[in-house]
Amino acid sequence: MTPETKPKFQGAIASVQKAVDQAARVSKIAQEMKDAGINFETYKHPLTKPLSYEGTTFEVLEFDWTILTGQDSLAIETELAKKQKTLVNALWSEDYLAGMAVRACT
Repeated sequence: MTPETKPKFQGAIASVQKAVDQAARVSKIAQEMKDAGINFETYKHPLTKPLSYEGTTFEVLEFDWTILTGQDSLAIETELAKKQKTLVNALWSEDYLAGMAVRACT
């Protein structure tokens, strides 16, 4: 490592450490929720006004996040690529997250 690259390298280490710390906090919160009996693997969203679609009326949308697979993720990325949308970070992409929600909605 040269003196010129050392600051960049240290900056990268700091960024990685920050991400690791954040992941540890999220993991701790998830475990606390699970221990408290809070189910965050599924979500029910009550609609303020019932929605009718193909002859079925929905008053609640139910999402089961446990049914999603890596294949779903790849399929969504492929759909976005076909629409010429670049996916930089899935966690911050509205299109990607909407695709996941559509697939999780049971």
